Amino acid sequence: MTWSEILLWMSGMCWLIAIGRAIGMARRGDLALLRYLAVSALVAAPLILAFPTAIGWILSLLWMGTMMAPGLILRLVSHLILHRRLVLAATLCRTVPVLQPVGPHQATARLLRYQCLLELGRTGDAERLAAASASRPGQEHRQMQIIALRIAQRWPEIMALTHASTAVGDRALYLRALGETGDVPGMLTAYAELAAELQGQPQQLLLALRIMLAFGGRNEALQRLLHGTDPAVSTYWQATALMAGGDRAHAEALLESLHDPAKPSQEAAIAWRLAHPPTVIASTDAAITAQFDQLSKLAGHLVQASTGRPWATWTILGICIALFAYTQSANSTNEALWSAGALDTALGWAGNWWRLVAASFLHASPLHLLMNGLGLLLFAPTLERALRRPRFLLLYLGAGVGGMALVLLLSAADPGHRTILVGASASLMGLIGAELIRIIRARIVQQHWWQNPQVRLIALIIAIQEVFDCSHPEVSQAGHLGGLIVGILLGLMLVPRRPAPSSASVPR
Repeated sequence: MTWSEILLWMSGMCWLIAIGRAIGMARRGDLALLRYLAVSALVAAPLILAFPTAIGWILSLLWMGTMMAPGLILRLVSHLILHRRLVLAATLCRTVPVLQPVGPHQATARLLRYQCLLELGRTGDAERLAAASASRPGQEHRQMQIIALRIAQRWPEIMALTHASTAVGDRALYLRALGETGDVPGMLTAYAELAAELQGQPQQLLLALRIMLAFGGRNEALQRLLHGTDPAVSTYWQATALMAGGDRAHAEALLESLHDPAKPSQEAAIAWRLAHPPTVIASTDAAITAQFDQLSKLAGHLVQASTGRPWATWTILGICIALFAYTQSANSTNEALWSAGALDTALGWAGNWWRLVAASFLHASPLHLLMNGLGLLLFAPTLERALRRPRFLLLYLGAGVGGMALVLLLSAADPGHRTILVGASASLMGLIGAELIRIIRARIVQQHWWQNPQVRLIALIIAIQEVFDCSHPEVSQAGHLGGLIVGILLGLMLVPRRPAPSSASVPR
């Protein structure tokens, strides 16, 4: 396969996924992604007609420049805001409309820029941006109102605006508003409902848990969640936890150390906290105290599960790279691959028992290694953290063995045809199958598994892979199918079920 063919398949998958998302968003009244796709088609069509042999490069470069790059910029902006690099964040937000004149990232860029301007005290620029958004369809202007209220610490009004919302961001704000206004039982109930939906989003769940631990007075557990956070933000939340734990004098000393007239939003937060201290948890009943004790224990497990280093993933990738370097440096690459453990259907079962494992770490070309390496980095870290290392390794090796075993089994029907097989593709298909099980089990209770957009995305990836396999005879369709089947079966055994949401709720 050529680079152009690989890029065509990769970009084609991205565009198909975008089309599916655009249809779903359009049904909800959001036409931003649909407009982006229409404009992209108008741009791509004449280029493809002029250079038909470069269609893979055209589609991939268009995707990377107008969709991927703005998305990466916005992730960087969010990181900069978290670490209070507001001037740079506001500047970067202005590059998104240049790369994507029409599309879904523009609204997010405007919202983040509006937040930066308000926190920098540039109210005039922020008001002009808000006035321009008022004429646009959708929820953008409402979101700007909520941002302004949050920066001004007007939590009762935020609670009124967000209490009926189904958006995860709004529900997290509602959760905090309950804590800010002293409704601890309501906060515990709201957290239980939100946590059930966020089981598949560990970073979002950690942010919600940080709010709970702060208003629950669990400073020691909270500090584990604040690792790597901006010092001012960390100090503010620790002061909140100390107040909720009954140590007001220490909390006020910490807040006094944060005073900075050059940061009006920070000054407003300090003033609100001093004027509206959180409820002292020691004064609540034993059931509420027990719930916060459970959340403290949960925090340590979640931090390890969401932020732990994926050492097994990196080790597998390192082994693949080392073996690739070894086989490519030999006088005969094919002989080196066979000697290192390539599966050989001519040997039958007796000579292949160790090759069932070894073949998953070997690759025939740089492009082969690159594609499987990217797939490994995309799916493996999340599963390694969710399953923990021993079970993840069992999944990876088991799916690889399953794929290779199916190839051997089917080769018995055609003993005259010899196949030499290498590659981590079977293991990767197993990871995709297990990821499908993880997503299904992490869904919210009220949602059928086929309604989850992540499930539909995984199903589309599997369908595209099958079409790819059928159109390229050199690719082992049996190996991929065997890895997928074993991955699903092992996922059913290894992926933990979502805990019942009622376990974290208390009567109101």
